[in-house]
Amino acid sequence: MKIGFKNPTIIPISAYASLLFRLDSSCLTKIDVIKNHNMIELFKEKYYHLPQYIGQEFSSELIEMTGIKTLETEIIRI
Repeated sequence: MKIGFKNPTIIPISAYASLLFRLDSSCLTKIDVIKNHNMIELFKEKYYHLPQYIGQEFSSELIEMTGIKTLETEIIRI
């Protein structure tokens, strides 16, 4: 706000998790498959449902938990 933004919208995201969730498993290396599995396990925890931190309801869809869909929607809205 000190640099001129009147109502900044801060949307927490995990772009890396979103990328892993969106990629076809055939595109992933063995290490990426392990990381993908780990991210899936992490995002099962309510703590990692990032849109909740800006007041959105819980969604069970992994890609929505990363905050990317929220960011995309906000960009389109603006």
